[in-house]
Amino acid sequence: MYDRLREKIDASIKKNTPKSVLFSGGIDSSAILYHANEYNKDVMAITVGVEGKENPDVEYSKKVANELGIKNHQIYYVPEDQVKSMVEYAVKILGSFNPEWISSTTTLLLGTMYAKNANLQSISSGEGADDILGSFPFFTNWKGDSKSLEGLIKTRVEEIVVMSDLIAKNLNMEYIAPFQDREVKKEILEIPIQERMKVTKDIKTKYPLRKAYEGILPSICITRPQTMAFSGSGIYDTIKSIGDNIPDEEFFKACKKYFKFRNKFEYELFKLYKKHFPFNQVKDGCVHCGSDMNGNKVNCKTCATLQIDGKELSFDGSTKEEKIKGAEAIIMHNGNIVLGMQNKNRWYKLPNGNKATAIKTIGGKMEEKDENDSQKAVIRELFEEIEGIDKKDIKITKNPVFNKQVQLKEINPYENNSKIELNADFYVINIEGKKQIFPKDIPGIVEIPVADFMKMEISKDISIEELKNRGNITLKEEENMPDNFAIMAPKEMKDFLQSISIPNEVEER
Repeated sequence: MYDRLREKIDASIKKNTPKSVLFSGGIDSSAILYHANEYNKDVMAITVGVEGKENPDVEYSKKVANELGIKNHQIYYVPEDQVKSMVEYAVKILGSFNPEWISSTTTLLLGTMYAKNANLQSISSGEGADDILGSFPFFTNWKGDSKSLEGLIKTRVEEIVVMSDLIAKNLNMEYIAPFQDREVKKEILEIPIQERMKVTKDIKTKYPLRKAYEGILPSICITRPQTMAFSGSGIYDTIKSIGDNIPDEEFFKACKKYFKFRNKFEYELFKLYKKHFPFNQVKDGCVHCGSDMNGNKVNCKTCATLQIDGKELSFDGSTKEEKIKGAEAIIMHNGNIVLGMQNKNRWYKLPNGNKATAIKTIGGKMEEKDENDSQKAVIRELFEEIEGIDKKDIKITKNPVFNKQVQLKEINPYENNSKIELNADFYVINIEGKKQIFPKDIPGIVEIPVADFMKMEISKDISIEELKNRGNITLKEEENMPDNFAIMAPKEMKDFLQSISIPNEVEER
């Protein structure tokens, strides 16, 4: 099996040998360079680095090139300003604003331009191996069964855009893609998923490929930990600050106008994207940006978010922010509990095919402008999500009535695989006056008499008809009604309501 894989890669390179190879010193590019050097002793190995900074790719590539006897290894140190100046070009080529992919594209673009300036007509890279061998963290940290993982990888491989190919075409060069070769892909996909994803003490990813070159490539190639193109070169760390000067007010406004950006870096890339491409959101679009998937099943062509069954898979397989501080409101209005409906991109499907949504307390993650004050955060969330009130209409407890640390999967069914821990302060807010309130930045609100709420099950799917019989549902005009709801609230909420009927310790805001 391992010999066949190596032979397929060799055959692919032999029939079309590249003049240059984008070389990181990792197993993918080292394998390609090894074979290319067999058939072309003048092959140029190009390693991209940031001027004034050492990085893993430079360190490993020097060692591997030396052991393989590569006589034409060029390390291209790029000044930081030049790296940043290439970002918009990378956005135009890729047609996306995903921070990781743009960082990778910038790395590959700089290396390909170096080859172009050296009058080389063709270039190769190891792009594609990470997907087909399942080495990205959202594959290695997969919580489902092997069959579903294999299906996800196959679909991803069919849909993913080959960055190096787009770059080469843009520069009128030929891109030679061994890991996109039909015979190579077929050989790898026929390896049982358990073997492809096998982990040992020394080998954590790409087991078949590493075993295929054991004893042939330097041992550091076989055991080197997985490093992404955007991080190994140092490019990501260099360009991630390009959105730092965006004012908070502009950023938060954009999050409401378009979608919730992960950070200012992504928003800055989005602004560059909109200079060159139209951006349209559609019903049942991408779970992150809301754009049309254009026939793709798992990979958004616009923001490159990987998703399955309406759930987003974060790039690192979990979340970079393991613990989040939040603020939630137990809202009382005319003796009712007020809960908010989740947005459509967070609706989930029941086994019978019906669509359901969570209704939960109003609130969310604390933001910079809340100044680490959870009371400020919960008031801000209230006025962002509900309209028909002003500050004189509300009274809020001076202190949280309880604090609860939960994983998001405990309060949101669509976050079933989430590792995020939300440490939330729960306040009670009383909205005074008899006037009706309306949903503002959420699809709908539900008002349930406290007595009825106490009889309802938490975290269980409830038919919309039963909910209508117990409470009042107010939707925004453009919204549709789902078939079912699940009430997502901590049990401490009911415990509190049993101990107190009306909040005692309140103050005017």
